Amino acid sequence: FLPVYNINFDPWPTHFVFVYSVIISYAIVKHNLMDIQIVVKKGLIYSILIGLITAVYFGAVFILTQSLGKAVNISSFPFILAMVTLIAIVFKPLERRIQKAIDAIFFKEMQDKIAQENLKLKHELEKQDRLKAVAVLAAGMAHEIKNPLSAIKTFTEYLPVKYQEPGFREKFQRIVGQEVDKIDGIVRQLLDFAKPA
Repeated sequence: FLPVYNINFDPWPTHFVFVYSVIISYAIVKHNLMDIQIVVKKGLIYSILIGLITAVYFGAVFILTQSLGKAVNISSFPFILAMVTLIAIVFKPLERRIQKAIDAIFFKEMQDKIAQENLKLKHELEKQDRLKAVAVLAAGMAHEIKNPLSAIKTFTEYLPVKYQEPGFREKFQRIVGQEVDKIDGIVRQLLDFAKPA
């Protein structure tokens, strides 16, 4: 589109696209990136399988249209189209069964490997979920414990200055006792939660 606007542009960088493609292709094949052997093997086997199924399909269509056309004495286009549709309906489930059989024969090891990887991923996700739950629990516990500790710290800071006041000592004893009981309750709940069910 640049020449339309009278802009001369030499696309010399585009010459490196081929070199880049060759380097990437070499890396994929040399180091078996993206499971290229499985892709090539599966692609080759499926191509042969599709070719065979197509040949059998066209052979069946030809034989049936010829034999039924002569038997019924019909050789019109709607009849041939109906026969092709009928055979296509029959061949599709057959093609799926053949594909499953080919997968079971040639790619059994690959399916087992995929199942093992899926199991590992499932365990990894469960572990991450547990770690997230523990992190949320720890954050909540830290918050719940920090509040009573703040109250205790505040009272202990004022203790040397206000120790002689009887109201302060009474309040100190009551509030510090309550806050320690809160912390004890939180720790007890955590221990109950940690016990095996």
